[in-house]
Amino acid sequence: MDILQLIEELEDVLSDATNIPFSKKVSIDPDEVFDIIKEIRETLPEEIRQAKWVNDEKDRILQEANDQAAAIEAKSKQQVDAIDAQAKARFEELVSQDRITQAATETGEHIVQKAEEQARQIRESTFAYIDEILANTQENLNTVIHELDRNRQELH
Repeated sequence: MDILQLIEELEDVLSDATNIPFSKKVSIDPDEVFDIIKEIRETLPEEIRQAKWVNDEKDRILQEANDQAAAIEAKSKQQVDAIDAQAKARFEELVSQDRITQAATETGEHIVQKAEEQARQIRESTFAYIDEILANTQENLNTVIHELDRNRQELH
């Protein structure tokens, strides 16, 4: 049974209690009240376990997103470095040839521009992917926070 229902049941027991004449005191069945309190005690740990699971899941999702972002960033940096190294090596090779120095200069610049464009595209796609992961994580966290807020509101 839901804790809020049990609290409502406890309130019903108190509101249905018999008044003792000439006082504000009431007469209630203690066994009935103790039974409801026992049910509340049994139900409460499950809801606490669920809240802990939600919190642990949030931490796991955040860690996973951070790990993925770090891996993507590292891979992108390696690709950029490899492309840059290839471009520089190609450029130096072409420049070293005397009779095609002009062509080598132009080709080297083109390779560098292409490498920079590819690096920019890789960076942009990496940032877009990281942003998507973070947005999904934020959405999941907002859902978890909303659920926790709703659960707290139900408790009050």
